[in-house]
Amino acid sequence: MDLRESVSKISWERQRDAIAEMTFLVACSVFENFTSALQDLVAQSNGIAINNRRIEKGFQFPALSFDLNVSPPTSTASSYRDNWKTALALLPQSAFMIGRTLPTFPTRPNGQNILSDFEMKMQAYLLFKKLRNTIVHGNFDPDIPDQFEVVDKIVDVAALGMNSKATISHDGSGEYYITYYDVVGFVALLLSIIRDIDFFYLTSQQGESALIERLKAHRDSKASGQGDKTKENARLKRTLASLGGNQLKVDDVTRNHFIANGAWRV
Repeated sequence: MDLRESVSKISWERQRDAIAEMTFLVACSVFENFTSALQDLVAQSNGIAINNRRIEKGFQFPALSFDLNVSPPTSTASSYRDNWKTALALLPQSAFMIGRTLPTFPTRPNGQNILSDFEMKMQAYLLFKKLRNTIVHGNFDPDIPDQFEVVDKIVDVAALGMNSKATISHDGSGEYYITYYDVVGFVALLLSIIRDIDFFYLTSQQGESALIERLKAHRDSKASGQGDKTKENARLKRTLASLGGNQLKVDDVTRNHFIANGAWRV
């Protein structure tokens, strides 16, 4: 390789964006591995096989399709059989975990609807996914322009939970591509999506079972309890936080639930 040819004669911006494109492809793979690992985790907890990668694939596709040719735009069920709603259906909610984390589910305290927001995140992710497939397979996805318009006109920043909209670039002549700044936005979008999926799992029946098993194995669950219930609840809260359950409201109800399941000391 002639480093002078590949470095000195190529602008820094082009070098930067080329490196960003590689980072983009790796980030896509990391996220796909994350959804695959979640599917394996759910399959193990259920003791059954989940056919057709319904969780792995589902958490990568939106549930709606938008028609921008009418005003206002209308939406219908998407053509993706495996979408995030089908994936979420395989994570039935735990009434206890919902009550201890977000009693107003799906509405957050700030008024945002976590399920509506997740649909918007999937719409934005789909645009990047289509570009990723174009880069990897070398065949331009003809749906990219329409999905670009959906992200531009339907998806809002508040739904993404970001300071600016995550999207790709285009030059107005039919060329769609990704820059360093687009990749920064994409990674932020992925982190937001992963946090939501983590929450969906935490508040599911499988998530509750996993948390109970992890709590049972923690050394503090086997130690002698304290007579002071305030201190005991504080110890339980710290222990749950160390296990990834830092969002749980801990009070006598929470503690008694874990005691009843043999996961906490009496």
